Formats: sequence, structure tokens, C-alpha cells
Amino acid sequence: MTTMTTTILEICAADIDSVHAAARGGADRVELCCALSEGGLSPSVGMIEEALMVSDIKVNVLIRPRT
Repeated sequence: MTTMTTTILEICAADIDSVHAAARGGADRVELCCALSEGGLSPSVGMIEEALMVSDIKVNVLIRPRT
């Protein structure tokens, strides 16, 4: 029995330009976050809404409390 695996390309995106670049580059999905210099925080609602409007890419949102 042969098992087929599917590779999924997920890109960490900290801004909308990165979401667009990931979509153009063939990513399957992005992990949306902000403040990568702080270890990554949850993005704003506005950023999430804007990322969801980028066609043909799934968006996973990093949920991490702000301190």
C-alpha cells in the first residue's frame, strides 16, 4: 500500500504586503500575526479583515494575548 502525502506551504505574514506576496508566490495559506520582533502577537481585526479579502489563499490567525 502506497501512502501519498500532500505538502502544504504556509507562510508567516506580519503585514498585508506579505499576504499578497504569499498568494502570488503560490502559498496555500498564511499564518497572520503582527509584532514578530516581540515573538508574534495577534493581528488587529482590521488586518484580519483585509487579509481575508485577498483571493485564493487561506488565512490562519495567530491568537496570542497582548501584555
